[in-house]
Amino acid sequence: MTENMPLDSTHAAHPGLRVVLSGQAGTGKSTVAKMLAARLRVPHFSSGDFMREMAQERGMSLAEFSKVAEQGREIDQALDERQSAMGKSHPSFVLDSRLGWHFVHDAFKVFLVADEQVRAQRILGDNRETERAAGMDEQVALMRQREQSERKRYHAYYGLDPYDESNFDLVVDTTYKAPELVVADIIAQLPK
Repeated sequence: MTENMPLDSTHAAHPGLRVVLSGQAGTGKSTVAKMLAARLRVPHFSSGDFMREMAQERGMSLAEFSKVAEQGREIDQALDERQSAMGKSHPSFVLDSRLGWHFVHDAFKVFLVADEQVRAQRILGDNRETERAAGMDEQVALMRQREQSERKRYHAYYGLDPYDESNFDLVVDTTYKAPELVVADIIAQLPK
């Protein structure tokens, strides 16, 4: 789908264009980030992909892995270091990450939100076995558990709430909006 979208030449040549997307699970962060990166012709990075890889390597679900992450800083520190290094070594990129806004200071920061039931339905229909539950109620419970785990860890480590919308330049509700329209909304708000 991304390859059919016109490239945005206004921003493609903009040196130092960095966009960080954050938001709750199931809001479309990864989909939007990949599409946005393709439109802007910049690399895409995802801390979620990195965390899923780490969980899979240990034979754990993402929820189980998050619980392990609560026991010590090793996992979060590895993710944090990767994001911080990215901010220093890449002049332009799109990053989807829960805390990217905290580690990449000179980025345009976007927060995606969506209705909880819609987010749960998206995850249930996705191919992410490590995050998918048996049904809607269980999926909502898993999402809430993950958000609680992240809030707890990030408050303990950094004194911050990863879901506080005041940390972002733009908040987009993706509940009833196609990813292409979310991308268009973000591009329209990017600094020229």
